[in-house]
Amino acid sequence: MTTRAYRCVWIAATCAAGVASAVGQQPAPVVIRGGADASGQNYEWVVENRGGQSIVWIEFPHFRADTFTPPAGWQFECTHLARLGAGRPAPGVCRAWVDSPAMGIVPGSSARFYMRVARAGALRRFGSVRVRLADGTELSISGVELPTAPSAGERYVLLAGLALLLAIVAFVAYRNQRKARTRS
Repeated sequence: MTTRAYRCVWIAATCAAGVASAVGQQPAPVVIRGGADASGQNYEWVVENRGGQSIVWIEFPHFRADTFTPPAGWQFECTHLARLGAGRPAPGVCRAWVDSPAMGIVPGSSARFYMRVARAGALRRFGSVRVRLADGTELSISGVELPTAPSAGERYVLLAGLALLLAIVAFVAYRNQRKARTRS
């Protein structure tokens, strides 16, 4: 075989492998769309079940949430909800569940979950939501917009900026004072 023939065979094999791998991929069993509205205070997610098992449990991480509303018939609990005068806020989670798979998000359907976040302090970032199916399988769905806590660097950047500004002002004042003494 010539070099040209080898190249043609290699290209054909590569294309066939790519098509075979694309055909073999399964669609995601759970898709979560949504996130914050324009105010950044109200979150709404649509959880769509594209798999073969009912979704019976879901966990949304949060920071500074004060209200969580699952679909009708679901029970829920939240940790570290934002309360007026409650002290330093901490990240938490809101979990919702049903006792019967028939009351969950059955295959081919979807449900809406809502969360309200305190006006200040939470940042909009992409994270992961945990989902449990009726057979006990747990999935982690990434790429979901969630209210998250600022990092330590983000919390202290304003303080560091003010300290730097104060240091610059003090340095300029000291330098001007030295120049004035030298002239006298």
